[in-house]
This record gives sequence, C-alpha cells and structure tokens, in this order.
Amino acid sequence: FFCGDLQGITQHLDYLTDLGVSALYLTPIFTSPSNHKYDITNYKQVDPHFGGDDALIMLRQALDERNMRLMLDIVPNHCSSMHPWFLAALDDRHAPTAEFFTLGRDSQVYESWLGVRTLPKLNYRSEKLREEMYAGHDSIMRFWLRPPFRADAWRIDVANMLARQGENQLEHKIGRGIRRAVKSVSPEMYLIGENFFDASAQLQGDELDATMNYRGFTLPLLQWLVGSEIAESWNKGWPEPQLLPTDALVAQWITFISAIPWQIAIQQFNLLGSHDTPRIQTLVNGNEDLARLAATLLFTFPGVPSIYYGDEIGLAGGRDPDNRRCML
Repeated sequence: FFCGDLQGITQHLDYLTDLGVSALYLTPIFTSPSNHKYDITNYKQVDPHFGGDDALIMLRQALDERNMRLMLDIVPNHCSSMHPWFLAALDDRHAPTAEFFTLGRDSQVYESWLGVRTLPKLNYRSEKLREEMYAGHDSIMRFWLRPPFRADAWRIDVANMLARQGENQLEHKIGRGIRRAVKSVSPEMYLIGENFFDASAQLQGDELDATMNYRGFTLPLLQWLVGSEIAESWNKGWPEPQLLPTDALVAQWITFISAIPWQIAIQQFNLLGSHDTPRIQTLVNGNEDLARLAATLLFTFPGVPSIYYGDEIGLAGGRDPDNRRCML
C-alpha cells in the first residue's frame, strides 16, 4: 500500500487535461483486503484506502468540469474469499448466497479463478446472482452508473472467462444480459472487456462495445517491434522469439479488424501495455525511437488510444508487480 487515493487523482487532473486526456480508466476501487483490489468484499462501497464514496463523488464532479469521462473496473467473474456472500455459503450450504458459488462436499473445496483460493469463482447458473450483479434495478453494475457517481463506462475483468465453468458455458448469454442492463441505464455508456485472445465473438454488436485490444493490436505490434510479445515475460516456455515481418503484422491486424463490424473496430481499446503487462519502455529495452514508433502507431490505429500512467514520461517496469510502480 503506497497511499495513492482518488483525491490525489483529482488534484492532478490538470496534468491529464494538458496531455489531451479525455477519459480516465481506474482499476478496481471497491472495498478489498489487497492492494490490487481484484478480490472485492463489497461491490457497493469505494475502498477507504482510496478515500471512500465521497472521494469518488468529488472526482466525478471535477471530471465534469473538464468534460472528461470515467471508466470503472468491475470483477463479476470472482470475488474475495472474505466476501460476506462466500463466508455465509461456507458456513451454511443452504444460505441464500450458497448458489453463487460451486462448492464441494468439503468446505475447503470450491471453484476458484485459476486455482487462486482467495478468488472464489461466481456461478452464473444462479438467477439471484444475475439479479445482484447486473439484472436487478438496484444491481451492482447499474448502481455506479447512476448519480452521484455516474460512471460513463465499465471494464469487465477477465471477460473471456466470465460465466464459463465446466459444462456451464454461459458467457454470451450473460454478456448480452449485462449489455441490456447497463445500456438501459445509460445508452451511451462504453462497455469493454479484458480478453488477451480472439474476442470477435463478443464484438458483433450484441455484447461488448470493445475489448482491451491485445490480440488485434498490441501483441502483433510487440512481436514486430522487438521480436517478443508479452507472453514470454510470463515464463510460458515459448521458443526463442523472432521479429514478425511487416507484411505479417499487417495481415494480422487486417484479419482481426475485418472480423468485427467497423463501428466496433473504431471503438476498440488499443494499448501498448497495462497493469498486467511489462511496460513498453522495458519491452523495447529503453530504445526511445522504438517507444516513439509504438506511440505513433497507437495514436493512428483505428480505435481508442489508451496511455498507461507513466508511459508519457518513459516509466519502466517489468513483470507484475514491477509494472505497477508508483508514479514519479
């Protein structure tokens, strides 16, 4: 915990407007025991670490004064093992929230995200869970779109895994349901998802407005620039990387952009890196010419260009958590 908070962002909005930034994306700000906040214990409360609900309201007001948008990060795929929903389910298999999870006979056996026991996976066979997360009038995803918070967008964490579990492959059903729910509150809101793979099935106009466009932009670009995409940094044991030829780069970009409607293509969330990847400055080994070339392509490629904080000053950073260094 390094004491960054929403008040600090509010105090530095002029810096962002001077850069030409028109929207702000925050990773999860809801109550959680960790510093990354992807293990939420209360989806309807801004974490006191960040200043609480009042700090978000003040940030919203300051963004309005500058005509800037706000995108929040939601984690509907899993919650914290300390969430009251999960604790109640472990205590009583007949508790109302027990159906929100996939529990074994032993209280220590349950489905979790990638086997991480602090992140029990949510089971969307439960109609009650759907109502709680997005479908109900007072659901979590609708709540933050209304005054006084009025978020303009949602980023869905691990959208490629949501509502997928064993025989239950409900991702498109749940994805369409989320879209209907949030667009009923705010038709102009921006709905994007995290997906490192081919997301074209989610981008046909009835689910997501965009994805974090790793596969359709970032990964081919990195392979072309430095002969390595971010997967190598995760110790996947892949072969020695090689530079991607320019014609192959173009072919990959065209293949992915042609698989989705043009209206969706120009809404894709393009990026050079994020809180999940090594920073561009580190990937290019400090070569400023390559970093500038990457930035030029980012700002001219069809879609929405996104700057990861610190990239504008050449902040370096390797694998998580080194890529989440404090802003200078």
